[in-house]
Amino acid sequence: ADVETEEPNQAEVIIYFSGFLITS
Repeated sequence: ADVETEEPNQAEVIIYFSGFLITS
């Protein structure tokens, strides 16, 4: 998500969450 945009990008959230699950 860009700094100018307040709402997060769905795809970016999925990638972040997926990485979080993998590293856990």
